[in-house]
Amino acid sequence: MKNIILIYNSILDEFFTPNGKLAINTQTGYTLSLFYGIYRNKAHIIKDFKKKLRNDFYHIKTGFIGTPLILLCLLDEDMVEEAYNILYNEECPGWIYAINLGSTTIWERWNLLNKDGTLSSSDKNTNSNSFNHYAYGSVCEAIYSRIAGLKNLSPGWKKVLIKPKINYHMKKMEFSYESVSGKYEIFWRWVDKKFNLDVNIPFGAGAEIVLPNDEKYHVNEGKYHYECDIDKNIYAPFSVDTPLFEILKNQEATNIVKKFAPGIFELTKSDNEENKLNTIRNCFLPMDNASPEEIEKCQEELSKINPLSY
Repeated sequence: MKNIILIYNSILDEFFTPNGKLAINTQTGYTLSLFYGIYRNKAHIIKDFKKKLRNDFYHIKTGFIGTPLILLCLLDEDMVEEAYNILYNEECPGWIYAINLGSTTIWERWNLLNKDGTLSSSDKNTNSNSFNHYAYGSVCEAIYSRIAGLKNLSPGWKKVLIKPKINYHMKKMEFSYESVSGKYEIFWRWVDKKFNLDVNIPFGAGAEIVLPNDEKYHVNEGKYHYECDIDKNIYAPFSVDTPLFEILKNQEATNIVKKFAPGIFELTKSDNEENKLNTIRNCFLPMDNASPEEIEKCQEELSKINPLSY
């Protein structure tokens, strides 16, 4: 035990500042710190991790070590919005970038194909162009165990945790797993502004069920149905504090900014991509041609958008 403590403290001294900041500003660095519980100040790590992801426009920038863990880490630390932003990112690097180009398998490189479907120039003259590679396939573990919500708690799958992590990007999930103790089934979906969950627990097994509002249930084998209200931040996710690049992904939100804060909308059209990291509230400067009335009107209209109705 003494040696373990010495090793732990040596890692802290090497990679963390005295006030608890991570000295290596990478997505993998933050992921490993949180996933394995290595830090001086957890609040500093989470705050800086969120800032790092936002500055990266939620493009995943991990390799072999960080990719299997980043979504698990974010979801376990209740950074659900950040996890979904990475998962649903359609630009390169990202999983959906490949899906949109017709891929049904994981590539060896994020940028193996260009947007027009042609082989990227860096790979044209090489023999290492695998379109069916293990490298970045680990995304599915987070989908099964955290988003669908099924996580094993005991040997032989005799007891499980069912705790879906929800976000407005995903409207429903139907999932089943044939374990050694029988088939577990999960089906959740939105009905208006309520979360509905149906589960089937196999004979001889049990489950701890945690709803998005933190209600908990302990059940044995059988079929069960649950409902709870959805948090307003999920069915009304847009506000004047939402990064502009996230607003631009939603046509209704984009039209609101264009109509009620045209000066801010013009900022998003500049070549300076960093402008899109800003928020409507933070753009309240005379040079940006924004007024308090425009900010207030944008907030009023943005709060009406309900992506769950799409």
